[in-house]
Amino acid sequence: MYGCDCDGVKREPLDRGRDGEALRGTLVAVERVTGSRPATCPWRSFYEPIVKDVLSVAWAIDPANLAVALGPDPDAKTVQAIGIYRLAKLATTRDEETLRAEEREQERRAKAALSKSRGSRG
Repeated sequence: MYGCDCDGVKREPLDRGRDGEALRGTLVAVERVTGSRPATCPWRSFYEPIVKDVLSVAWAIDPANLAVALGPDPDAKTVQAIGIYRLAKLATTRDEETLRAEEREQERRAKAALSKSRGSRG
């Protein structure tokens, strides 16, 4: 979607037409949810050493085992990056939960309206 070469295939950036609109829409959504808009393909970040460090201990964030995973004197940059990762993950999860709740409410209203219209026919 980003027109990048993360998968080893060289492409031109997709910045115009329908593909460009989809890309811009995705970037706007990412920024709305996480507070940060990727400047390049987000997959590119997986090549960054700090991202590798964070992901290597991400399994320990939720059960609060970071002290075990990081050791007694963790690098401050890694600790800060873990915090940023955690905030983005929480924001994304919260947004997904909100969307699901809205979908359930729409389904409930649609069923209620259908039930009401069936009842008025009888």
